[in-house]
Amino acid sequence: MGMRLLFCFCSAITCTQQTSPNKTSFNPMTPNPDTTNVPLSQCSCNPKSFNPRRYQSEVFEVAVQRNTIAVLDTGAGKTMIAVMLIRHIGKFIKSTDQKKLIVFLAPTVHLVNQQFEVIRDCTDLAVEEYYGAKGIDDWNSSCWEKEIEEHDVMVMTPQILLDGLRKAFFNMKRVSLLVIDECHRASGNHPYVKIMKEFYHTSSNKPKIFGMTASPVVGKVISSAMDCNGQISSLESILDSQIYAIKDRTELELCVPSAMETCRFYNEAQFLSKDLKLKMEGLWSQFDASLLRLQQLVECQYKDIRHKLEKMQKRLFNDYSKILYCLDDLGLVCAYEAAKFCLENSSFPQQECEFNSEGCSQYAHFFNELLQLIGAYFTTDDTNSGDFGLDLSNAVELGYMSPKLYELIQILKSFGESKDVLCLVFVERIVTAKVIDRFVKKVKFLSHFTVSYLTGSNTSTDSVAPKVQKEILHLFSSGKVNILFATDVVEEGIHVPKCSCVIRFDLPKTVRSYVQSRGRARQNNSLFVMMVERIRVRGR
Repeated sequence: MGMRLLFCFCSAITCTQQTSPNKTSFNPMTPNPDTTNVPLSQCSCNPKSFNPRRYQSEVFEVAVQRNTIAVLDTGAGKTMIAVMLIRHIGKFIKSTDQKKLIVFLAPTVHLVNQQFEVIRDCTDLAVEEYYGAKGIDDWNSSCWEKEIEEHDVMVMTPQILLDGLRKAFFNMKRVSLLVIDECHRASGNHPYVKIMKEFYHTSSNKPKIFGMTASPVVGKVISSAMDCNGQISSLESILDSQIYAIKDRTELELCVPSAMETCRFYNEAQFLSKDLKLKMEGLWSQFDASLLRLQQLVECQYKDIRHKLEKMQKRLFNDYSKILYCLDDLGLVCAYEAAKFCLENSSFPQQECEFNSEGCSQYAHFFNELLQLIGAYFTTDDTNSGDFGLDLSNAVELGYMSPKLYELIQILKSFGESKDVLCLVFVERIVTAKVIDRFVKKVKFLSHFTVSYLTGSNTSTDSVAPKVQKEILHLFSSGKVNILFATDVVEEGIHVPKCSCVIRFDLPKTVRSYVQSRGRARQNNSLFVMMVERIRVRGR
């Protein structure tokens, strides 16, 4: 699947490169024509201690002349091209009497932090970062005016800019350059789209646009190069820019090594204890009915408690569904670990438990019962053992682990005793990252590896706090963590080291996901592995 999608993606890029020069619908507009006409020789475009590669200079020169969407591989140095452009336009702004801004948009707080540090360290401009956690929602026009006057470059999430424009704290006319990181996100109702449609396209004095992406194609279903071209044309229209991909990739391929790609096949899971699922469903039905009775008891007198019980019932079902998923996809051991996670996170605020003590008690009791039920299917009493008294092939036969998880363990085992391994394993769900992390830590022949997991920082009980995310990334970057299980939080933009191996435990669902995860394997002789279920040939 991955190779077919990549073929469509590459075909579309080639087509776009061939047709873009004759494109009649494109009409780049900039607020300061002089900005784009400053000779390169008059501009110190190199950041401190930075010598651009030839292809970076090529993209930069194009970006100086027109609105550009730079399509370059992960790790190719797109940010440094943006820095070159920021320095170029920043120098011109300084030479005028007008107060103009450079705004750099990044879709996540992680990326805002990261890009802010790069721009701050690589330019002599006054740079600041902005995101919701800084309390910006409470700022008034005076606060914003002070920030605008004191800074040359403002790095922020798109929602911050959108809110500022809608409240008239910002005016698009004051922006000289708008850099849009991970610009492939500009589709649907994303803030990128709203900024462009509501304010950029309606402005009489438009800023220069520079977009950056590793893959302008984001759709889940890519049927042909024509389909890819449609997505690319739409992106170009929204961003009022033209795609640019370098013509000669020789230098790029030397600077950014391409991983060897392979597929690892696994058999369909054959869970032997099917009666366990029936017992689990019976237990779920029992507790669900119990919570429903509680709702009916308080329905007339305590509407607030009823609402809390409804939320608790929904959370209980979500957690129960995670355990079932682990049972099907990973096996008994991981289902047991998932139940433990749910029990550990079953606490509620003290005030809520005071008014809903029976509901809180039943919630925890459900997972205790579930743990005992799953635990009874192990032939050994020691469920904390990494071997469960058996070798791994027998563990698969008994349903302790799925064939998919078994193949992953075999890949990790093939790394040998080396501690120089930097392996990134992409999974689709947060619960998968958490339980496999625990499982691998129990496998004795992998004990020489340091293992961790990284997920997004949303509001769910499963999320990882931003501060912890930063610490984990630092440990992985420094080599203190060898194997990192991660959701797509590290697919886009986040700086991670040049991995020796990237494994797609769960297949990518989009071309973007495939391209960006593959781009994380950047060591020489690195490996990119996609795990694929073996198709069974059944007789008629």
